[in-house]
Amino acid sequence: MKIYQIPRPRVIRPAYLGVSLGAFWGLAVLALTLIAMAGGGTRGLVAILQSIYPWYGASPGGLLAGVFWGFLSAYLFGMLLGIAYTWLLRFSRKTPDKALALFEIDPHKKVNIIQEGSGTHPYTIVFVANPQLEVGN
Repeated sequence: MKIYQIPRPRVIRPAYLGVSLGAFWGLAVLALTLIAMAGGGTRGLVAILQSIYPWYGASPGGLLAGVFWGFLSAYLFGMLLGIAYTWLLRFSRKTPDKALALFEIDPHKKVNIIQEGSGTHPYTIVFVANPQLEVGN
């Protein structure tokens, strides 16, 4: 009898993806705004973000609004992306053609040596099937 491992696809949790993208984009908007407030060359990016986010600008109040709207928009985008990924993954779940054979055991033997230790791997892996226990007086 062979023991197989069937690979499963990785599932993305939409809330975690949303928080990750939201935190990243919120910090990116924060950095861009601070650079623009210090006189850096990001005025073009600030103008683009002003057209997208309400109350955003290169000011302390606009900074807070930009971080809020940046986090919120990226969070919602991450949530929708995660939901779409898991929804599409549900339809593509098929039994894989190639299952990984881990080891082979003989169910008629009481002890099966799966891997005998030698060299740099001194450990022996043993599979014990249906052990008989004796209880003494």
